[in-house]
Parts: sequence; C-alpha cells; structure tokens
Amino acid sequence: MKFNSPSTLLLSIFITLTSLLSSCAGGGEEHNHDKVNSDKSEAVEIHNASDARAKDFQKSLVLQFRVTENTDSNYIKLAAIDARYLDWKTSMVKLPGTDCNHAPGEEHHHDHAAETLLEELSDADLLTLQKDISSALDAIIADFNQLVLDVK
Repeated sequence: MKFNSPSTLLLSIFITLTSLLSSCAGGGEEHNHDKVNSDKSEAVEIHNASDARAKDFQKSLVLQFRVTENTDSNYIKLAAIDARYLDWKTSMVKLPGTDCNHAPGEEHHHDHAAETLLEELSDADLLTLQKDISSALDAIIADFNQLVLDVK
C-alpha cells in the first residue's frame, strides 16, 4: 500500500483502529488464549523489527541528504520521502503492556495517549495494526531505494 500524502498513513491507521474497535464489541465468541498471546508476541516482534528498520533507514536517509545537492531535482523527491517517514514515525505507538525502550537521551517518538486507545484492541487487532505499520515503512523504504537507484 502506498501512502501519497503525509496524512494518508495516519488516516489509514485511524480507520483501521476505528473498525477494529467497533468489531471488538462482537458477542460471546470464545477466545483462544494461546492464539491471543501468540498474536501479542508477534505484534511486539513486528513493532520492534519496524523500530530497528526505521533507525537503519533514518541513517540511510541522512546519508543520502548529505550527498544530494539541494539544487538536484531528486532533492525534492528525497524531501517528500523524508516527510512520509516523519509522518510514519507518528504511527509507532508503544504497545499496551510493553516498556519504553528508549536509550538515555534518545528522542521519544510515541504518544502514550494513543497507547490508551490501543488497550481497547484485541491482540489479533494489534497484530493487524503492526503489520499495516510495517508495510507502510516497507513502502517508504522501497521508494527511497528506487530513488537512490535512479540517481546512480
């Protein structure tokens, strides 16, 4: 899925959260706790992997800015990718029941108020959300990699 405007990613996540929250109210279905715990574990793994990939990507983005002249026609494309990435970073909300894992002095990216909203979601819904967030990062990285290949 490609997000064409900076707010499209947030809108997509909001719609996903809203639909997931409304589907959580479903009647008396039995839950498989092993599946729930597995979903939560996988959601945390995806979240942590996305965080690590994002940090690596941010380094690559900074390096590319250093070698791209602001008069280069690709500079605007690079800036657009950077804007999408900054918008994407706002989707990295701490998952309920997990600890903040910031290194001392590291920038604090997530919104704890959003964590409260996520507490309403099932573990399966959290997993779906983390997959969507990860896919959005994949799309940004793919566009960046294509831009870098086009430059060379």
